[in-house]
Amino acid sequence: MPSLRRTRKMMQRNLIRFTLWLSIFVIFVVGTFTTFGFLEGPATGINLSPSVAKVNGWDISREEFEKALAAHIAQRRPEAGDWMEVKQAVLDELILDTLIQQEAQRRGVRVTGADLEQFIDLRVQLEMSAVRDRFAKSKAFRDFIRDRFGSLNGYERALKDQYWQNRWQDQKQILFNKLMTSVMEEVTVTDADLERSYTRYRIQPLLIDWIRFLPKGKEGLEEERKKAEERALERAKELRQRLGKGEAFLSVAAEAMGQKDLKKEPAPETVSFESLEMRFGEDGAKVIAQLKEGEVSEPIKTPAGAYLVRLVSKKVEWPKDIDTVRYQCEEQKCRHTWQARTEPKECPKCRSKKIKKVSDRREELKSQLRQMKGQQRWFQLMERLRREAQVEIYDWDLMAADRARSGQREESLQAYREVLKQIRDETFARRHYILPEAIYYEMGRLLADEGKYEEAEKATRRALEYTGEDYSVLLQLGHILLKKGNKEAALKVLQRVSSGSPQPHQRRQLAIFYEEAGRKDLAQKERKEAERMEKESVPSFLTQ
Repeated sequence: MPSLRRTRKMMQRNLIRFTLWLSIFVIFVVGTFTTFGFLEGPATGINLSPSVAKVNGWDISREEFEKALAAHIAQRRPEAGDWMEVKQAVLDELILDTLIQQEAQRRGVRVTGADLEQFIDLRVQLEMSAVRDRFAKSKAFRDFIRDRFGSLNGYERALKDQYWQNRWQDQKQILFNKLMTSVMEEVTVTDADLERSYTRYRIQPLLIDWIRFLPKGKEGLEEERKKAEERALERAKELRQRLGKGEAFLSVAAEAMGQKDLKKEPAPETVSFESLEMRFGEDGAKVIAQLKEGEVSEPIKTPAGAYLVRLVSKKVEWPKDIDTVRYQCEEQKCRHTWQARTEPKECPKCRSKKIKKVSDRREELKSQLRQMKGQQRWFQLMERLRREAQVEIYDWDLMAADRARSGQREESLQAYREVLKQIRDETFARRHYILPEAIYYEMGRLLADEGKYEEAEKATRRALEYTGEDYSVLLQLGHILLKKGNKEAALKVLQRVSSGSPQPHQRRQLAIFYEEAGRKDLAQKERKEAERMEKESVPSFLTQ
């Protein structure tokens, strides 16, 4: 018969073996569920994807999203009516961050250890300088450093350690800076570009707006919008053909503007080339710049619709100092700088012959134009990356908010209902920033937009059960009651907001709703209060 010691050792070995196998099994199970794209908290009843979205195949993790969201709301927690908008804004920021990383990788732009070290050293020096400036006397600064850090070197090391611990933020900023520099360096500016930027164009633009071709009630549908844009473009082509055949510009302008009794042509606008680029795009601006006086462009497609542009005239208006050169006296006691059109023989101040050319005004203007065009190129790149990005959203309430933003109300409502079905453990949901009151508020807003005021009221009152005196929810409820024709109940709800301390923009909303209720006296009172609050919030030095 085995001894007690041997029996104990055998039981210990079996327990260890069992624990190891159990651990392997648990890891396998968790890994399997993670692979299939969802994590379920114990007895929570809500499935949370470990990724909130995917951008061109790159994941945005839930941990990353929730960390960014926590930082965003640290200063001030949003009201229920703003919550989904804030979540969307944070997701948009992370999507843009991901697109920047992808573009940097495509261009071979990366952050090296030397880049990071140099950036952190600069941050440390700036922080130390800022802290030193807070003290009126250097002794007070030295005493502060000695008490807190022992020495100036100790303070520098503490700052470096702090920045290195959060270096991922600096890495993102460095990558952003290096990518922007890479994009801006691609821009070249010629003498012809400079001349064009100082040319003033007198134009008569005719807009064929695509909205007029959009069927009523289908404003939010992408497919209908595309059809309307195509019809606007076809209409612009028809009008351009008629002008080419000699038809009077006045009659075509009247038709384009939807005014049969137009008595005279639209007044010309005087604009710069940069204004043309902003309005008609880079390609459209170049088309207009190449027109001869009196010519009309082919249709130019823009977000607003299709434009026909007639060039009335164009004239170059150079700055008065365009042909000047900046010189500097090299005498240490003088160092005088001035501009001249011809090369000077001596300094006009001290008569020294030691003169050097500092800059050429024309080259300075070209450099400024290059900087401006580089910034334009950067913003165009960001817009293109965002427009072409393949974004898949996995998180239910972010998916619902995204559908609402694109006009898919029914699909959005269905997604919100799915989230509410899954929420059983409210504490767990709130820990992951899933708020029932925000979901009910959004559902109430969407239902009200569809004219389903009974359902909208129920959803908004459910939101109010969670929030109490939340002004955004109360304002929505008051407006819904007004739409239902229940003026007395609406006024009671609106008074709850009035008697509290809402923000100026909420008081302006109150004013609009009071006017709808026929209470112009209360509306005027709210507007005056909003103006008073806005005036008090402006720093005094801005009003002096």
